[in-house]
Amino acid sequence: MDDSKKNRNIHNIQNIKIQNALINKILIGFIISAFFFGCASVPPPVEDYALAQTALEGARKAEASRFAPILFQQAEVNYLKAQNLYDEKDYIGAEKEFIKTRKLAEKAENQSRVQKAVQGEAF
Repeated sequence: MDDSKKNRNIHNIQNIKIQNALINKILIGFIISAFFFGCASVPPPVEDYALAQTALEGARKAEASRFAPILFQQAEVNYLKAQNLYDEKDYIGAEKEFIKTRKLAEKAENQSRVQKAVQGEAF
């Protein structure tokens, strides 16, 4: 192999190494960007958080712990789970759990009001 072929091969190998390094940098930059933009695209479920809190408070005022204890306890446990997910910035999971909490708390409040009416207690 003559010197000109060796030089071309060395030059080609160097170009391939440079291209590979550039591709790796681009891919790393893309992955980092996708991570940050992906995380930022899910907003915190502030409204669902507030609705779950309000529903739990309504259930407490209706004495759901006394008249619908199972539903009320499920709502409280679910609320704690939702808060943990929220604190961990798992906003998708937190949103689902806050919605579930709200539904459970509303059922507990309604059941409590029905039980109070059946037993002749005032609302």
